[in-house]
Amino acid sequence: MRIGELAVANGLTLKTIRFYEQAGLLPAPPRTPGGYRDYPPQVGARLAFVRDAQSAGLTLAEIRSILSLGAEVEENSSRVGVVRRHADRVPVQPVLT
Repeated sequence: MRIGELAVANGLTLKTIRFYEQAGLLPAPPRTPGGYRDYPPQVGARLAFVRDAQSAGLTLAEIRSILSLGAEVEENSSRVGVVRRHADRVPVQPVLT
């Protein structure tokens, strides 16, 4: 989704979306061959979160911190999944006491 479509769909301006990206609240989107930003659909939910968090009185720094926690949880969940898959393949040896 191009930035203009994203702005209209979320009731924001292009300038606001670019600012959020520069402020680290949105990840840099992939670019089209023509150099246009091509935002994935889930960015709308992130924009809604940022807008709601600002309305609740959170600063941009606080919002960025919360969003980074989500990325850490996602990354750690991925690591846990790798360990679990590996553990499922390794036969369990009984512990002798």
